[in-house]
Amino acid sequence: MAGLAISTSDLATLAMLSTDGALPPEQDMAREEGGTAPSLALGRMVAVEDFVHDGFLPPPSEFLLLVLNFYGISLLHLNPNSIAFLSIFTHPCEAYIGVVPFLDLFRFFFELRWMEAGKVSGCCGFRLRDGMKARYISLQCHTSRSKWRSRWFYLELEELDLVLVVPKDQPVRQDCWTSKPPLTPSLEVFTNAIGELREQGLTGYEVVQDFIARHIQPLQARAHPAFDYEGASDATRISSRGTRSRVAIPLIADC
Repeated sequence: MAGLAISTSDLATLAMLSTDGALPPEQDMAREEGGTAPSLALGRMVAVEDFVHDGFLPPPSEFLLLVLNFYGISLLHLNPNSIAFLSIFTHPCEAYIGVVPFLDLFRFFFELRWMEAGKVSGCCGFRLRDGMKARYISLQCHTSRSKWRSRWFYLELEELDLVLVVPKDQPVRQDCWTSKPPLTPSLEVFTNAIGELREQGLTGYEVVQDFIARHIQPLQARAHPAFDYEGASDATRISSRGTRSRVAIPLIADC
């Protein structure tokens, strides 16, 4: 089964990630010098450009690790839109509602499905459950992700969690992929809070613009959540530079 393609990420692209503020200036990174399969080595991980633009940087947040382990998948089993959905879920929880993201709330709105049966990387992805589009923040998806598997490079990482290793096989589908948690009174408080954000007109595009402006990556382990963000001097900012010149997720079509 197909995994990642031959890398097209070049030195100029990697420099742009840093210039754009998507990577910290001191981050050690390197491009693949050729070949389809990433070469494994201690102290580094395979990173996808689209994932970085969509809100992920190592080390992974506790919430992201919880999601990956709950569903029994690796990071690279997911497609870029799924990374975007996780970021657009995480950031409003922290920055707008004032709560750390938690699994039952995510599972209430989303389910995991097969996306590309003949692939390993990007073989599955999250989608809103039927009937949830009217209750959740308006989401839009990138429609031109076809070449994301070739946009990868290496990032230095001291401790590599197994869920960050490039998978060789598809995951085993489990009932939890589509099971939905019961709507308890405590959970309903937060589903209603997200519904209120939608009614106020908040969109996924605005969420993305907000975490870009703050220079934070929602799916990265940070010193504190976004509800404790302290502005330009905040320790969780990945860069002190001005606004990122690239929008992480060009949102152009309803999904």
